[in-house]
Amino acid sequence: MLDAFASTLEDRAAEGESLVAIQGAQSAFALVDASKRPVQSGDALADAENVLNQVELRDTSPFEEDHPRPYQFLTDVATHPDAWPYNLWQTLFSIENLGLDNLLGIGINTYAVYVNFSSRNNGPSYEAWDQGTFTGELLVGTDLVLFENYIDIDGDGSDDLSVGLTLEGLTTLGEGFGIETGSNPIPGAPGLPTELWIRPTFQWAVNALNINDPLWNELEHLEVTLMKGLAFDITLSNSESYAIVVDTRFTQPPSEVTLGVGIERISFDISSAIALPQQFLASLLLGTVNSSDLSLTGITAPYAVRLNNPNAPGSTDQTDCSETLNYDPETDYDASSRDHKCGIGIGVGYVRFGEVQPDQSVDILEYAYLDVGFHPEEGNTIIPSEIDLTLRNDNLGDNSFDTIEIYSDVGTDVYIHYFEDRSNVPEGDDPFGNITDSRLWIRGLPSGSLHPDEIAAIFTTIGEAPGSVNLPGEIPDRLSLMIAIKNFSADNSNNVNDPTLPLNPAEPPNTLLLIAGTSAIKEFNYASTFKRGGYSGDSSSMVVQIEDLPRVIVIQGSFLLSSTGVNRVNFDNPNLNTIAQFFDNALLTVVEIVLDIGAILNGLPNAVVGTAGSTGG
Repeated sequence: MLDAFASTLEDRAAEGESLVAIQGAQSAFALVDASKRPVQSGDALADAENVLNQVELRDTSPFEEDHPRPYQFLTDVATHPDAWPYNLWQTLFSIENLGLDNLLGIGINTYAVYVNFSSRNNGPSYEAWDQGTFTGELLVGTDLVLFENYIDIDGDGSDDLSVGLTLEGLTTLGEGFGIETGSNPIPGAPGLPTELWIRPTFQWAVNALNINDPLWNELEHLEVTLMKGLAFDITLSNSESYAIVVDTRFTQPPSEVTLGVGIERISFDISSAIALPQQFLASLLLGTVNSSDLSLTGITAPYAVRLNNPNAPGSTDQTDCSETLNYDPETDYDASSRDHKCGIGIGVGYVRFGEVQPDQSVDILEYAYLDVGFHPEEGNTIIPSEIDLTLRNDNLGDNSFDTIEIYSDVGTDVYIHYFEDRSNVPEGDDPFGNITDSRLWIRGLPSGSLHPDEIAAIFTTIGEAPGSVNLPGEIPDRLSLMIAIKNFSADNSNNVNDPTLPLNPAEPPNTLLLIAGTSAIKEFNYASTFKRGGYSGDSSSMVVQIEDLPRVIVIQGSFLLSSTGVNRVNFDNPNLNTIAQFFDNALLTVVEIVLDIGAILNGLPNAVVGTAGSTGG
């Protein structure tokens, strides 16, 4: 073979192939040289150079995790204050509180309240905490006071803060509860009760007991948090468990601040327990319901969150940061949300624990939260006194849309931090989930309300016209900003035919993203990192920065935005026998839908960027 190869090379050299190749190449290059000219405007190279001038190199490393304090406490023993138990999990789930004076003081009924107070100019900081049980259930008028705690922040022997949780309006027939009946085999007899529904509103309240106490003159940051273990039928030695977190933050002394969470309807199957609604409610409050006769059948949207931040009588301290002389809009405006000197914040999330190990350790399987901060707009010192947030979906219908509806009485900057760590649990067909960390600043959130006709047109555009039988809840009567995600491919209803709308819902695309507000948004600054399987070396990131967003944005196309499909919360037992168990089912459902919408929104920038310029995009 080598001899044959050498012979072939000799023949090629003899025929002068190399010379022919050289001459051909020289001729080709000569033509290229002859056609040379300076690059000018309109040439591809010139256009490409202009594009590359805007390219910048950025760090795509995953964010360094920065969790709110309650999640640090629940996931890292080393962060606990000195006075806390070695393991906060034991506080929320143990049976140490059980005693003759507190017969229901088992851990699954236990909560912890944490308070963190920091002073100005590096002054004294205080951490206080209290624990209790839901055994103090007290009916006041039509409201159910689940608990109320008084906390001494600075240790001077005088209570400074009251924290309470109330269940409102539960006992009002037709509004707070109702009963549905089925057919009765006895002719002419009333229908038999089959379903009981309630429409609860949970209200978390924080109030400074003496607003004139000198302590409040030194306030820089105040955090008040409820941490609650779940009240399911769990076996403490071999069952997973959850802790839910409701977090509130203040830079102004809180006066009658309330955070209400309302749920459209919670339904129970009572076909095996025929009773009057009043008898059922009394049994639920007293914990005497037979759980084998009662089961939770549904928790339906919309879920309404209302933050009331009213000023104390004769004062504007609570909404005007200039009154407390601690915020300079020129120098303090760009601070991070949690370090900001003017704002109010709310958060909700959960931590899921594994089984208790022989050494009494407990593994953290997963946790997730949504944390939101409201701050004054640039050059301003005013924060909202009233914010409405409604999360709406039709998961029990076509499962075709999700909306976020916001009302604010004043313009505000909003910071949203969405975090989810599922790297220790399976997700779909994958053995492990991922870690998502997304952070968003919206500068100049619209305020006031759209006209009722505009609100009606928005809902009609997404296929949910006013009066639609498929629309959960009612059309809002005030709306500053709405973000709607609609999957028309799952919509099986006959939508209104209105070609005057930006998109005719009778001839829809696959997917619609609609953002509408009372005014333009000054800046949208979004950054997100994603660690597959939880590994920092296998990560991706995205940054989207948009300035001067118009009042209305409609993006339609063939791209799909499915829901996450993640089952975050697995109830050990859907049966209920106390108000605490009912509370946990309801609040965990709200937590899950908040996080699910967060996950969908987290995929929006990628979907929108990915469809740009494509067919149907």
